[in-house]
Amino acid sequence: MEEHNALTFTPVEHPNLQVRQVGFDLEHPYVERCWSAVVGPSSMLLLRRVAALWVDDVPARIDAAELSRSLGLGASVSDRSRLVNTLDRLVRFGLAQPARDGAGLDVHRQVAPLSGRQLDRAPEWTRRAHDALLGTHLDQLATARAACHGGQRRPKMPETQGQQPFVVVADRRLRQRLD
Repeated sequence: MEEHNALTFTPVEHPNLQVRQVGFDLEHPYVERCWSAVVGPSSMLLLRRVAALWVDDVPARIDAAELSRSLGLGASVSDRSRLVNTLDRLVRFGLAQPARDGAGLDVHRQVAPLSGRQLDRAPEWTRRAHDALLGTHLDQLATARAACHGGQRRPKMPETQGQQPFVVVADRRLRQRLD
């Protein structure tokens, strides 16, 4: 693998504390069932592939053309290639950020629930999946946190002022389940 064709995918924590607390790991069904309607199938497949690559090596390094072909995007890795568009979508929707060295992405380990605006644009099936999966996820988090605190009420979550609306909604739903 030539150095100039290698992409590096480094796992990083989400910059938003609330997403780190209530977000979904990349392997969670929510990511595929809900985020695919927002970022599209190739970006979704890339997120899944990156998580699988991390099993073997962290950070994951892979030849760009090989990755592109493995995703069904063709061999081109030019500035206007489908692979570059796929990488760009992950960054545009806050699922990753450009790597400091410019040769890959720092991919967030967790994803946030879809925002209200994203849900408004999503098909009905995605909205139903969001409600069901988010509800189950928050119930599981509440149960786990209650067990960690010996059945006592857990400490308050960080204030939500200035946070993105989708995190506020998830935070409120989690608080309702915990209180």
